[in-house]
Amino acid sequence: GSYNNTSNNGVEVEGAQGYGMYVGKADMDGIHVRKAGSPSSTQSNTYDNGFEVEGAEGSGMYVGHADIHGIQISGASQDGVYIYNTDDDGVYVGTVVDDGVYVYSAGDRALYSNTTDAAHEWGLYTNDKIHAYNVTSKGNSSYAKNTGTQTLEPGDIVCIAGGLTENVLDGEGFPVVNITKATKDNSQAVFGVVEYKVSIREEMEDAPEGESPELKKSFEHSDGNIMPGDYLSVVVFGQAEVKVNDTKSIQAGQKLTVAENPGAARTLNSNDSWADTGILGKALENSNGKGMVTVFVNCK
Repeated sequence: GSYNNTSNNGVEVEGAQGYGMYVGKADMDGIHVRKAGSPSSTQSNTYDNGFEVEGAEGSGMYVGHADIHGIQISGASQDGVYIYNTDDDGVYVGTVVDDGVYVYSAGDRALYSNTTDAAHEWGLYTNDKIHAYNVTSKGNSSYAKNTGTQTLEPGDIVCIAGGLTENVLDGEGFPVVNITKATKDNSQAVFGVVEYKVSIREEMEDAPEGESPELKKSFEHSDGNIMPGDYLSVVVFGQAEVKVNDTKSIQAGQKLTVAENPGAARTLNSNDSWADTGILGKALENSNGKGMVTVFVNCK
């Protein structure tokens, strides 16, 4: 049937002994929805799809409850689920007894994500631990708080100041490390390299029907230098751009520590004490008089 205009539901199934709706064959989309409600925009697709929604004011597809799978994709030659554009969550899973998203087998990437955020946050964000048999990464970062008296900039070396700042995100996440700008005298407490400033993001989390939404807090990239009391992301392992004392010549492969000018790096020398001198990591390139050099951070 064709329904050009209705004041209520276009198609309503109150009860069905078999299929609620069955499409035996369609030369174009099996089910096509041009607009549901008053969406902010619409986007059509050139393929003949089993189910297509050009625009929806709410959810493109909503499943209130399913005893087994909310949505099951038995087989797909390309993407199992493809979301072209959305103003909020591409996929949102409220509460499930078993896996929120389960990929049994994928010929390419089981999960691929790419963000437009300046700091590429967050391709994947979770407060939980991540379990994997193999992890390939450029590096690892940790959140910290500048409890020192000096302003920090990306590329500065920082050291442990002592203690943790807890409950920053109201129970979410984990305590952040108190740090300060590294100096030659406190190099044994070297912690890592300043990546960027972070601020606290607040948003109301969607909740299942009948439950109240919750205010969720998380860290996000922020522009500017890190003033005393500000939060920041610190590279604690892996590649990082580090300030160096440009009067010194640093060669690739040399071990680095904190220079005479606070926050900058220099090479170790024969006068350094192994007991009192902290190692930041190794240079990955020659400095050639530059003010920054790429370092593989591995603090010891």
